[in-house]
This record gives sequence, C-alpha cells and structure tokens, in this order.
Amino acid sequence: MHLSLALLPLAASTFAQSISTGFPASGESAPVNQPLSFRIANPDTPDASADLGIASTSGDITGGFATFFKQDGIGACGTRFSDNDLIGAMSSQRFQAKPDGTSALCGKQVVITNTKNNKQVTVAIQDECPNCSNRDSIGLTRGAFQMIAELSDGEVPISWHFI
Repeated sequence: MHLSLALLPLAASTFAQSISTGFPASGESAPVNQPLSFRIANPDTPDASADLGIASTSGDITGGFATFFKQDGIGACGTRFSDNDLIGAMSSQRFQAKPDGTSALCGKQVVITNTKNNKQVTVAIQDECPNCSNRDSIGLTRGAFQMIAELSDGEVPISWHFI
C-alpha cells in the first residue's frame, strides 16, 4: 500500500529532506510543497512479505533443498504432529521466531516441488529448521518427504511457493 501525504509544506519537506540527506545545513532552506510518500508493510499482501523477510506469495522460490526429520515432540508453532503428517519446517532465516518461539509463518500452506522429478506435496509450516541448507530450504516430515522423494535420497533440490 502506498500513501501520499501532503503535510504542512515546511514540515513535510523538512521531514523528507531529513530522511534522504539529513537535516538542511545551516543557512540552507528545505524545498517546500513536495509530496511525501510512505510505503507501509501489510503482512497480508504479497508485496509486504518481502519487506518482512518472508517469501513472496507470487512466483516460486528456487535454490532450496528439502530434507526430512523425525518428529519427536511439539514443533516450534506449538503443534504436536506425527511423522506421517504433511508438515514443513521453514529455515530459521525465513521462520524469524518471535520471543514465544512461534512465527508469522505458522500454519501457512506451501507447495513444494522436487525439481529433479517434478513431484509435489503441499505442507503446513509448523516448525523451524535450524539446520536447513539455506534460507530457501524446508525440512519435511518423513511422510511429506516420501511424497516427493525416497528417504534414501536424503536431500533433494526444490522450488516452492505459499498458497
């Protein structure tokens, strides 16, 4: 969302000047009657997700890898699930845990494609993956991983997107 505010001419121009170059030097005057634009992040829009360090909801994220983990307790999102559930653990760089350990990504649905065989699985993000290969990687329960690869593969290249 973009807002264009026409504030008091001197206040707006002084504010705009201070953002881009610092306050005007002594003896200089700030330009007046210039509109001031703000970009406000809204976490419900695809645009804002990039502002928040979260993947965009449009287009596939590439360059990541999927691996699998054994579920042995409650995930970072506070949900207990089994190894057969279709659950994903987002890389720590994207998960961005809040102080309570949860994330804005908890419960989000992700379509993951194994780029070697084009098999797909849809998972719910319910955990964090601190050991993922990179920020574009996702850990999967065994059940989810077996939908796109053999466990013996260990790790496979993926592309993915939120739905």
